[in-house]
Amino acid sequence: MRATILVGSVIRELRKQRKLSQEQLALRADLTTSYIGMLERGLKSPTVDTLEKLSSALEVNIAELFHSSEKSKNDSQLKKLSERVEHFSDPTKSKFIETVYTLASLIKCEDET
Repeated sequence: MRATILVGSVIRELRKQRKLSQEQLALRADLTTSYIGMLERGLKSPTVDTLEKLSSALEVNIAELFHSSEKSKNDSQLKKLSERVEHFSDPTKSKFIETVYTLASLIKCEDET
């Protein structure tokens, strides 16, 4: 993923997590709403000054603007899955866990080739 697109998607995600509109973020960061939209869509590359403004407005370390949310999304999905499995009967849990381990070993083998 191009860095510009990655940063834009992280900005959008952080903004939405904080329940901010593009206009609210723009006001906090002293930027225009249209510029925020272009950044989020990966149409503009932010300067270091702009990244500093955005990180301050979003209350994150500037480095966090470069990290994909894939890990947090995966963590959230694993938590939901764990909550569902809690309701399984013990024999079903055992079969489920065995199946997951089998799939994981197959995926690991594919990654190694």
